[in-house]
Amino acid sequence: MAEEYVLGHRAEELARLDSQAKTIERPTRLALQLAGIGPGMRVLDLGTGTGEVALLVAEAVGEAGEVLGVDQSPDVLEYAAGKCRDRGVTNVRFVLADVATYVPDEPVDAVVGRLVHSYLPDRVATVRRLLGALNPGGVYLALEYDTDAVRSAPPTPTVEQGRELVNAAFAAAGTPQTIGPHLGNVLREAGATDPQLLGLQGYAGPDDADGPPMLTAVLKSLAPAIEKYGIADVPSLGLDTIQDRMAAEARAAGAVFVLPTLVAAWARKG
Repeated sequence: MAEEYVLGHRAEELARLDSQAKTIERPTRLALQLAGIGPGMRVLDLGTGTGEVALLVAEAVGEAGEVLGVDQSPDVLEYAAGKCRDRGVTNVRFVLADVATYVPDEPVDAVVGRLVHSYLPDRVATVRRLLGALNPGGVYLALEYDTDAVRSAPPTPTVEQGRELVNAAFAAAGTPQTIGPHLGNVLREAGATDPQLLGLQGYAGPDDADGPPMLTAVLKSLAPAIEKYGIADVPSLGLDTIQDRMAAEARAAGAVFVLPTLVAAWARKG
């Protein structure tokens, strides 16, 4: 069974995930292109969540292709299916299943997993099993964060504090968001040959939605975990004002907010 999703699935968290998806939409599109995912392919989307990756893949494979989105949360699958209905997307279907044990009924041309591998109890075993579900020449594409990259340039104290809290909370929950640079090793150990890796880095100003608001939203979603694991006294963090403090410090320092690196790793089945 996949590890607990420490951020939960409240309505606020689904909205945060949609906002985050917009931030990393362009690098995800680029990764799909680099991995060779295109028209007519049948693609498995791991941990489909709110369906944003499935929708991007559906666009890439076109009407002749098919996307199979898998997630173990019925709430997010209903949410994702509603998006497809609203947008008239007909080449996506969803399956309620645990990604850590799921095997598709028929071989697929590609497997895509964005921000899901950190939640797998045995990443190598899962990737190995799903490599076996690929057609010859099929591609496995993994996308994960490296949140160690988060900072302001030059450094500002509240952003540094926020990054440390986020990384500590995810690590304490056993789901570190720093595995991006290690995806090549995961693919190799699973039996893939010659994996390709590329880190995609974004930047934001103090008043951009992708800057302090993004980090603040993650901190608020993680507040229960921060309290649960004894990382900090949440009331003392002043989460209601932390976004304004981050932005004010950035303006005063002329700082740029450095977003988490999204690492793309892909390999083809021999």
